[in-house]
Amino acid sequence: MTGRRRPLIVFSTRRVPIRAQSGGTIRAHRLLMGLAERFEVVLVALEREPGGSGEPPADPGELARELPGIETVAVLPPSGEKRMQQLLSVLSRRSWSFGQYATPALRAAVHAVAQERNASLVHFDGPGVFLVGAVPGRINAFAPYDIEYEIQRATADRTAGLRRAFARLEERKVRREEHLQWRSADICVAVSELDERAMRQGGARHVIVVPNGTDAIPRRDTPRRSPGEPLRILFVGAPYLPNRLGVEWLIRDVLPAVRARVPVALDVVGLLPDQVPQGAGVTVHGRVPSVDPFYRCAHAAVVPIFEGSGSRLKIVEAMAHGVPTLSTTLGATGLGLTAGTHYRAADDDVSFATELVRLGEELAECPQRLEPMLVAARGAAEALFWPRIADRLVSEYEAAIDGGRAADSVSPHGTSPRLDRRRGV
Repeated sequence: MTGRRRPLIVFSTRRVPIRAQSGGTIRAHRLLMGLAERFEVVLVALEREPGGSGEPPADPGELARELPGIETVAVLPPSGEKRMQQLLSVLSRRSWSFGQYATPALRAAVHAVAQERNASLVHFDGPGVFLVGAVPGRINAFAPYDIEYEIQRATADRTAGLRRAFARLEERKVRREEHLQWRSADICVAVSELDERAMRQGGARHVIVVPNGTDAIPRRDTPRRSPGEPLRILFVGAPYLPNRLGVEWLIRDVLPAVRARVPVALDVVGLLPDQVPQGAGVTVHGRVPSVDPFYRCAHAAVVPIFEGSGSRLKIVEAMAHGVPTLSTTLGATGLGLTAGTHYRAADDDVSFATELVRLGEELAECPQRLEPMLVAARGAAEALFWPRIADRLVSEYEAAIDGGRAADSVSPHGTSPRLDRRRGV
C-alpha cells in the first residue's frame, strides 16, 4: 500500500468482542487485533447480546485492556423479551436469528463511521450484521462463522410442534438472507473449503478462506495414564446445537461401551448443566475463565460433531496443547488435517468407543506410540496460531484495497439491489 496514512477499516460485529469465551467471539477478537496492527480500525458493535445476557456493558478501562488501540463505537441492543420478538418475527420477511442484530441504530453507526472517516473497507463479522446493508463506495467484506441455515435445518429435524414450525420458517428465511449477503459482498470470508464451495455456488463473487485457529500455547508432555486410573476425556464447546447433540450421543451411545472395558471420566466445558444429559463420570463445568487447566488434566480430547459447517477451534486447541484427539470426520473438516496423522477418527458409536479404549490402553502401556501423531498435530496447530491466521486476512485486505475492488453491487443512491434495507433484505 502506498502513502503514509494507514487505510481505515470499519469492523462491525454482533457484540463488542471482550470477555471472549465462545468460538465466534474469540475469532472476532483475534482477527480484530490482527487487523489493527496494519490498519486503522474502528469497531462498531452492539454493546451486548440482544435480550440481555446479564453481562454489564464494557467500561472504558476494560475496553482499553482488551482492545488496546481500537476505537470503539458501542450501540445499544434492541430491547424486548425474547419470545415476543420471536413471535413478531413470524410476520416479517427477516429472520429472527439474523434480524435481531441488524438494528437501525447499528446501521446508522456503521454507515456514518464508514462515510465520515472515509473507510477503505467495511468488515461485517458474523451472521446478521451485514443485513444493515453494504456501505456505498467502500469494499464490503462479509465474514460469517459457518453456513447458518444448516444449523436451522438440524434444529427443525430434532424438534416438534411449534418449535419445529418456527425452525422451518427460520431455515427458509436464513437461507435466503445468507445467499443475498454472499452475493452482495465484494469479499466473502469463509472458514473452510466446504463453506467456500457453498458460498461460490450461492453466487459469491470473491471468496477467501481464513480458517479458525488458536492462541500460541506451550505444548505439554505426552499424557500418561496410571494403571486403573480413569481415562479422562475432555469436550470443549459453546452452547451450540451441534455441540449439544454430539455430547448427548457421546454420553448415551459411546461411554457405556468404553466403561465396560476402561474406567472413564468426561469433563464438559462450555455447555451448561441443563444442556447435558446426566451420566456416570460426567462432570459439566459450564463457562470457565480458562480451558488450560482442563487440557493439563486431560488424557484425550473428543470432537463428536455430526452437524454444521465451518471449522472447529476446539480441535486446533487440543492439538496445540499436545492432547491426543479423537474426532468425527466432520469435526476435523476445513483445517487441512489428516486422520491417522494428526488425529484419530471415528464416525459411529462402536468405532468411537473402540478408539477411546485404544487410546486409554496406549496411554497406560506405551504412550510413546502416540508421539509421532502428537508432533504432527502440534506442527499443524502452529500453522493455525491466530497471528498467522490474521496475517492471511491482512494480506487479502491489503490486496483488495490496493486493487480498488470497490462495491459495484451498490447503486449510486446507496442501496444495494440485493438488499432492501427497508425490510432488511
